[in-house]
Amino acid sequence: MVWVVWDQVWEDDLSVDVLHQEFYPFGEGIRPSLFFMQIQILFFASYRDLTGTGELTLHCPHGTSVASLVAELRGRGGGFGDLPPFPVVAVNEEYASDDRMLSDGDVLAFIPPVAGG
Repeated sequence: MVWVVWDQVWEDDLSVDVLHQEFYPFGEGIRPSLFFMQIQILFFASYRDLTGTGELTLHCPHGTSVASLVAELRGRGGGFGDLPPFPVVAVNEEYASDDRMLSDGDVLAFIPPVAGG
């Protein structure tokens, strides 16, 4: 069995989907989904402007917390490096703490600070 994986890469601040062919990370016939989960990440308002994207899909190991995913994103540099270390986030439309463990298929939304009067 051959697994084909799509990833997003960044070229000149543009998100580009890239096809990786014949991906056997753990040996032929062993499904990558046993080791990795897919998380959809949403950026709104000032965070969308900062990162240059409104949506991103990330593959990360099972057992990843909100804090470790935020650290991984910040480590990408560019606008991602300017994200706060402990932003307000929601997981599946519910506010979540930084120690919340993520599950395959979760949607993580970065909630930007708001001001008003």
